[in-house]
Amino acid sequence: MVTDPHQEGIGCDQKNVADEWIKQGKLRPNPNTGKPEYRLDATEDILCDSLWDDITAYSFTTDYDTEKSEALLQRIIEASSNPGMLVADFFGGSGVTAKVAHDLGRRFIHVDVGINSIQTTRDRLIAAGASFDILEVRDGVALFRNPAQTMENLPHSCPVWARSAGWMTFGQAQFSITRMG
Repeated sequence: MVTDPHQEGIGCDQKNVADEWIKQGKLRPNPNTGKPEYRLDATEDILCDSLWDDITAYSFTTDYDTEKSEALLQRIIEASSNPGMLVADFFGGSGVTAKVAHDLGRRFIHVDVGINSIQTTRDRLIAAGASFDILEVRDGVALFRNPAQTMENLPHSCPVWARSAGWMTFGQAQFSITRMG
């Protein structure tokens, strides 16, 4: 951006827009730097910062390693949707997103490749009184998304494992089985 607002060329339109927004009360000059910043009217409401240190990220109420807290998902869903809207989680894990979406009057789609995810989510949604259908899509490979469960169940889920020394090949993809993931 051109630093001299009187100079012709790039940046002049931005300066004019900023000046107009200051006149309209959308922006104000920062008292210390003079640069435009958004103006917020005084309020009794507590404003939410971008650092959410007031909510615990994980809840661990099920045996699912990456389970997020309902309070976290409630804040995200309320901030990004309205009642009746559709909320989709394509790495659904333990089903917290689907359950909270149901609680908040949203429709939901929960997707995950792991059977443990589907079972955990099913139990969570039944307990919440949600109405849902479970649709099965088969791709020939039965893996758990949760790395710990994948490591525990892969030797039993995949016949190729029994014939190899820790390496499996599926088409173009190759997976190394280690405890590191």
